[in-house]
Amino acid sequence: DFSAGLLSRQVMFPLSMGSEMPLSLVKRYAALLKENRKGGIGLLLSDAYAPANPPTDDQLKTYYAAHRTEYLRPERRTIRYFTFDDSALGTLPAPSDAEIAAQFKRDGAKYAASETRRMTQLVVPTKQAADAIAAEVAKGKTLAAAAREKGLDVTQIGPVSQGDLAGQTSAAVAQAAFAAPQGKLAATARGGLGYYLLKIDAIDRKPAQSLEQVKGEISSALAAEKRRAALAELSSKIEDQIDNGSSFAELAKSLKLEPKSVSDVIGTGQIYGKSGATVPAELKAAVGAAFDMQEGEPQMSE
Repeated sequence: DFSAGLLSRQVMFPLSMGSEMPLSLVKRYAALLKENRKGGIGLLLSDAYAPANPPTDDQLKTYYAAHRTEYLRPERRTIRYFTFDDSALGTLPAPSDAEIAAQFKRDGAKYAASETRRMTQLVVPTKQAADAIAAEVAKGKTLAAAAREKGLDVTQIGPVSQGDLAGQTSAAVAQAAFAAPQGKLAATARGGLGYYLLKIDAIDRKPAQSLEQVKGEISSALAAEKRRAALAELSSKIEDQIDNGSSFAELAKSLKLEPKSVSDVIGTGQIYGKSGATVPAELKAAVGAAFDMQEGEPQMSE
């Protein structure tokens, strides 16, 4: 504080020595101090012009029609609900060996040996241009450098299988690409866009998998599929009960579930009159369906 005070004095003291207010400002300031005014004040009190009688019915109706939205409350619903998932199914039988073997046979392509490759690709319009670039690459130049010198760009493709590459280019291009060793340039072949030069950057080979190797994976997938099917069947049965006139209480009793209830719900899922309050998280996705329903008619929503 002392340092700041001393510094301020050193800055301000020279400015105050010998300083004078301009004469034009002195005259204006002095004139303000000597000026006096006289006047009068008139008060317009609301009592002088406010209507003495209350508004008429027509005036009230007109005002209400103009401000109707200010007197509307949103639609509110009381929702009773219960939730169920695959835990209601209990324990389901595990997939049998025959089912696993049948699934393995159906997905034979998935477990067969496979090979994918990543490649650098260049497409040129003529065979002569392709042969010239291939000759430069054979002498040690990279495919990207050879293309760049001619104003062309290479693209990276893959990992891609031979079948997928054939679909994108041609059978001849795919066959040449999968016949070449890693790090080498495949033989030039013609495809849909021209002549293809492909350098094999990486090869990923996956050996075939036996039934014993994938038995656990298939068993888990089949078990999950069975639970999904069983849950869909249970849902269908509940829909049939609803169609046959079963009440909400009867549905809950048949599934041995305790219904829950939430009141004053508006269409956004918020609770009317309670700031920040919303329906339980499990109900949020079904609020829209609940507001589309008829009163007293149960409905199922995913």
